[in-house]
Amino acid sequence: MGMFFNELVNKTKHHVQQYLFSLRNSDLDYKQIIQLSTVMIFSLAGFGIITPILPLIQSWGGVSAAQIGLYVSSFALARLIANVPAGIFIDRYGGRLLIIISIAIIMTGTIMSALAPTFMFLVISRIVFGIGSSFTMIAIQTELLFLAKSSQRATVISYNMMANRIGVSIFPFFGGALAVLYNWRAVFYFCALLNIIGLVIALMLYFRRQGETALTTINKADTAEKSLEYRPVISPLVLPTLYILSFTIFFHRFGLERTLIPLFGDSIGLDSLKLGLTLTLSSMISILAILMGGHTADRYGRKLIIQIGLIVLLLASGLFFLVNNFPLYLIVNIIFGLAAFTIALPMVIAADFSPGSHLSRTVSRIHFFNDAGMLIGPFFLGWVMDFSSFHVSIGISMLALLLSLILAKFCLPNKKIAESN
Repeated sequence: MGMFFNELVNKTKHHVQQYLFSLRNSDLDYKQIIQLSTVMIFSLAGFGIITPILPLIQSWGGVSAAQIGLYVSSFALARLIANVPAGIFIDRYGGRLLIIISIAIIMTGTIMSALAPTFMFLVISRIVFGIGSSFTMIAIQTELLFLAKSSQRATVISYNMMANRIGVSIFPFFGGALAVLYNWRAVFYFCALLNIIGLVIALMLYFRRQGETALTTINKADTAEKSLEYRPVISPLVLPTLYILSFTIFFHRFGLERTLIPLFGDSIGLDSLKLGLTLTLSSMISILAILMGGHTADRYGRKLIIQIGLIVLLLASGLFFLVNNFPLYLIVNIIFGLAAFTIALPMVIAADFSPGSHLSRTVSRIHFFNDAGMLIGPFFLGWVMDFSSFHVSIGISMLALLLSLILAKFCLPNKKIAESN
């Protein structure tokens, strides 16, 4: 047993050393990657931090659970509307400038929330926040895609996803603590402070870029030449397939994983502590899976990895038909965490086929279908669960995943994208 443990430690140490060596010898600008990811963490802190204070807001506003649902979903609806215009503006004016403007919009929505005199004003504030977050996320991810070669894009986006996941995991704790110590308005003031930190970093990035060629404002002649030379010929089915994949993955994630499965946990007698422990462990596993998924997608091809991710989601969903106790519930949720890397792959594949002058628009269209799945999934699968059963909802989600897997198998290109940078 001791020899096995020592061998495991030595192998792990070897793989870690190889990974650190690959970072040192990479041509990626990790300083800018870290800065852009930090901006995303601080600017979008308000996305998950409100979860613990929703009961306090409901009590303050004297509103129903349905109205609280309206407040939560207004964020996704605002993003859905803003995504496509965001891509057009970013392609035209440059990502770094739009990051600054969008963080200012987020700060406006956050301060409006802190000062809200009525519940409907709070909903309007959430819509303003959603519009700003749409611009911020698309601008940052476009900048990151421009920082990397085609063969490195999944890796770069995986770092960004890890940062986002870390922010979503840690800030609800601070939100709950501030609400207990002070009140729910203090949570929004805290978010505004985080927004200021993100704005300062964004300003540093913007002024650092002055005098250089902006990443998302490219010379049109050069762009046209690169587009003609490098853009691969693709089937007309590829982009619709990517849109369907984006919608389905988010439909499943927010409809089943983030909404119905916690409710199912309550139905089999799990308390808040066990549910919280499950979500925490699943999130921790997903952070590692995102990092590994990004590297493996760049190394072995996006199509293979996205198919593996969909199979893992199908497996975990099917296992829920057998779940009737906490250990099985925990195991299945951890398996869901292993497939977290699939979330960004449709966007990476779409970026591989996009000319530089339209990259932000490509990213924005993928986000449109992401947010559509985020908006429709919880409502539709919840409606099915109310009128039928939890297992019927799982069956519908599995059918959508299976159809997406078939589309990915037959419609996505087999070959890895050639270098275009």
